[in-house]
Amino acid sequence: MKKQIAALIAVGVVSFSSLALAADATPAAPPAAAPATAPAAAPAAMKGVEATLVKIDGEFYILKDKAGKEFKGHFNDKTKKVGTIKAGSMVVVSIDDTGHTTEIKEHKSH
Repeated sequence: MKKQIAALIAVGVVSFSSLALAADATPAAPPAAAPATAPAAAPAAMKGVEATLVKIDGEFYILKDKAGKEFKGHFNDKTKKVGTIKAGSMVVVSIDDTGHTTEIKEHKSH
């Protein structure tokens, strides 16, 4: 009789443990949404590229080329600026291979 009671207790413990483990198993969380795409750094050196100046963000120009691809270029007091440089302007930009805007000119369409 003691063997039967011990066997029943063992079966109950194993069954209860299985249920507890199954309850703890949580479904995998869905993958996090991809972050919004930030403008890419300018590709290797660019010279004389026509673009729209989308916005000025701190020390960066956010630009969009004719194909609609956004990119950015760093600027500082060494950047040569010609004409009115403001958001929405069409510009011609030169960016070196480090991503620094060496020159930005207002593009005047004729």
